[in-house]
Amino acid sequence: MLVDTEAVTVESRRRQRAMLPIVLLLFALAPGLWLLLSNLDLPLFGIYQDDGLLLINAKSLSEGRGFRILSLPGEPHQTKYQPLLPLLQSAAWSATPGFPSILPAIGLLQTATFVAFVLLAAAFFRRAKFSAMESAGLAAFLACSPLVIYWAAVPTADYLFAALVIATFLATGRQQWLLAGALTAGAYLAKSAGVLIVPAVLAALMLQRNWGGLQRYLLPAAPVIGGWMLWTAGHKAAEGHAVLSYYTDYAGYLIRSGGLSAMADIVPANAVSLFTAAGSLLVHDLADSLPGRFLSILVAAATVTGGVRFARRTGAVEYPIFCALLAAVLCMWNFSPSARLILPLGPLVAIGVYLEGQNFRILARKALQDGGANRAVAWVLITLVILGGVYAIQHNASFISQTIPGVMSQNRTKARETATIHGWMAQHLPPSSVVMASEDTLLYLRTGLRSVRPVPNSVAFYRQDRAGMLENFAHPESLEQAFGITHLLIGPTDLSTDFDLADQREAVRLLRQNPRHRLLYEDSGYSILTVADR
Repeated sequence: MLVDTEAVTVESRRRQRAMLPIVLLLFALAPGLWLLLSNLDLPLFGIYQDDGLLLINAKSLSEGRGFRILSLPGEPHQTKYQPLLPLLQSAAWSATPGFPSILPAIGLLQTATFVAFVLLAAAFFRRAKFSAMESAGLAAFLACSPLVIYWAAVPTADYLFAALVIATFLATGRQQWLLAGALTAGAYLAKSAGVLIVPAVLAALMLQRNWGGLQRYLLPAAPVIGGWMLWTAGHKAAEGHAVLSYYTDYAGYLIRSGGLSAMADIVPANAVSLFTAAGSLLVHDLADSLPGRFLSILVAAATVTGGVRFARRTGAVEYPIFCALLAAVLCMWNFSPSARLILPLGPLVAIGVYLEGQNFRILARKALQDGGANRAVAWVLITLVILGGVYAIQHNASFISQTIPGVMSQNRTKARETATIHGWMAQHLPPSSVVMASEDTLLYLRTGLRSVRPVPNSVAFYRQDRAGMLENFAHPESLEQAFGITHLLIGPTDLSTDFDLADQREAVRLLRQNPRHRLLYEDSGYSILTVADR
């Protein structure tokens, strides 16, 4: 039997070409997987509070105590964060009870959501009519983005949410409306911003006059979203101190902190933060320089044009509408948007930048063919782009391979120090104690003592109102009385995520020098104070 060697060779080459996108994706995932799997002890855990609160909610669920914030006095119901990630984490908590022994299981779950987000993004790019190799390259851009990797090391709900958002719009692209509705419900139960998917999909279906699709979409989505809204409305904590609203109610805290009257300050500042967050997906500190801030604006503009081109390529408008709604909400929120909060917009950033790069390539080629001054300008621009690309790759690689591990190492050292002071508190403070602490969730998880974070008024930062920023530190009496605070824990790096260095030192000074506070214990830069009238 004769074998057609030429046909075999052609088939072999075809298979090799088909494997290239898979190889590229695996190669792109390697840095993130290396960093996450080699740090399953989650050294960044507890710094940003959200992850600690979610794990405390998971503990509550695993113990059959409902969806509650066990770390706060009175254990109020959790009506701010959504239950899906805590439900998943509660299974891990039931299998591996205790802190910090549970952290590797939480780290594996977080790693899985990071991989799911990247792989779903690759499928989403194919849906947007990019080739297999282009789709793999765009997904690789997200997988290798330094801040996408950094925030993946913090087990919040953002990656689960982003993966479910992308999965939802994959389903809408295939007109699988029942599945899309179920995924929307999942996205909403991961983060409350998932509700923004609903008007985006409904607008698209109404434009198409697809009433049957609209009914199938709402069938799973409406009961879940409506049901959870009713549950939260019926379990909200009674009105108290503004810090209680911070823990339990997004809208309530915005109102209590004066956010509605400060929109003229909040929206422009957050719009700039959105630009810089989009740019940071390319280079982690792009907006730290003046040219970088200009490039961040160009990236944001490319994202907008990318949304328009996505709609033209696919005929689908629901994903661009969702991105616009999410951007609008982030602009009005009383906290500065960061790279992790715009993660669902990441595919649109990648599409916009790539398509603008394609336009640049076409224009540059035409200018080179024209000759003369156009050719000279084209070579200058091409050289700048190449040099910028080389710089970005080296800079990002250094951040991933050196800076992130360095930050993790520093936090391991800090964790050992705080574990020592927390151990002393567990042994010497009464179980009924309530502690004001910057890292309140870590304190509770290690000691079981109730704890409250002295949250500064976020709106005061937008108004540049220094007195308002420091109000809870200059006059802590109302906060202490509202929560029954008996002790304060002050450490050398407390409030560093809230304030610049000068205000951080001032806040600590105000707490230390308050006449109602008495020093109880001091060790290695940490101080435990008692509240005099407690």
